[in-house]
Amino acid sequence: MENNPKIFVFQLKELIYTIIFVILAICLILLLVFMFLPKEEETDTTTTTYTSGTYSSHVIFNSVPMEVSVKLDSNHINAIDFIPLSEDITTTSPLMQNCIDNIEKQVLFNQSTLNLNSYEENQYTYAILAHAIDTAINKATR
Repeated sequence: MENNPKIFVFQLKELIYTIIFVILAICLILLLVFMFLPKEEETDTTTTTYTSGTYSSHVIFNSVPMEVSVKLDSNHINAIDFIPLSEDITTTSPLMQNCIDNIEKQVLFNQSTLNLNSYEENQYTYAILAHAIDTAINKATR
């Protein structure tokens, strides 16, 4: 029994080419697997279905009651009305009308109360009004 060692000689160029081709083959196999795998159903979260109509919610701002009315069709917010139940709101909060106009424009443009841009001094007002709008919209959500 004679042990004859077998010696293999590789050229570096051939070894590098082989490694590159193996890596490319693995990438190609992964690409094909990901291309032909069945995709999961993607749900569209931007379109919400509403029951058409006018929905309202009440909010108390600086001890003054106010009603927020939201007009909706099947999938859009069409109008938002802020109805002061007392004339005291204009005297207690003179800048309230600017906040109301700004929040109405943003909600109608974005069709959502998420990511509203507010000034630092009006954040509390925006939060209260956005919550009132959300409450009215939630009444219409199917």
